[in-house]
Amino acid sequence: MSYVLKMAPEIEQEENYYESNRGGLGEDFLSELNKCYNKVIENPFYYGYLEKSTLLRHIRVNRFPYIAIYIVSGSIITMLSVRNTHRRPYI
Repeated sequence: MSYVLKMAPEIEQEENYYESNRGGLGEDFLSELNKCYNKVIENPFYYGYLEKSTLLRHIRVNRFPYIAIYIVSGSIITMLSVRNTHRRPYI
């Protein structure tokens, strides 16, 4: 089955945050996030549920303290949010 991925809205804000701290770090963040997206597209049901009582799933972003939260509905994967795990990620 092929999937369509819809991106989370706050990605640009997080990229700008890292880029302002160190040149190139924002690009590294996007690169790691894209790797996560590709993994999710390859096998969206592999990654665990955020909580047992929801349909929300999550994947950790390598090198950065973030998780990408997504939901699968038919052939559409919607990235709902990219959350910092050091700043109360589940709220």
